[in-house]
Amino acid sequence: MGDRERLFELVKDMGLVSGDFILSSGRKASYYFDLRMVTLFPEGAYLVGKEVLTLASGAMAIGGPAISAIPMVAATAVVGFWEGRPIPSFIVRDSPKAHGRYKVIEGHLPPRGGKVSMVDDVITTGSSLFRSIEAVEAEGVEVVRVITILDRHGGGSDSLKQKGYDFISLFSEEDFVK
Repeated sequence: MGDRERLFELVKDMGLVSGDFILSSGRKASYYFDLRMVTLFPEGAYLVGKEVLTLASGAMAIGGPAISAIPMVAATAVVGFWEGRPIPSFIVRDSPKAHGRYKVIEGHLPPRGGKVSMVDDVITTGSSLFRSIEAVEAEGVEVVRVITILDRHGGGSDSLKQKGYDFISLFSEEDFVK
């Protein structure tokens, strides 16, 4: 079994939960993708890190919205270092930190003109990704690719593509729920 196939099994077995849920979009759903159960599991973190590292080639750094992207960017940074392809990482807060340096972006954002890949575990409407992208672009950094583990097809990926972003998702909601 290949890495992507094994990651698929982990998402299916650990990340897909049945029940009654309200998504961040406000939409009701009878299932939920809790992908932090995958990205915070050792094997899942490793596999996500490997996949994202490959897809983020050409970027000077990788980042995404806090909380969902934190395990993804950390795993990618560690796998990249281990494989001799180090890639610094950063996260974007919803609002500036209320003390210390009052940062919105934490970690290693490249200087103006730098190129980054943005990640998130699941995209539905894309609101958290868009906020993160706006914060990064406000610093003069170019987003060259947007990568998610799962696309719920709630309009977010279409909006990203319409705005000209190179969007890739490892899996689609339809891969799991037929």
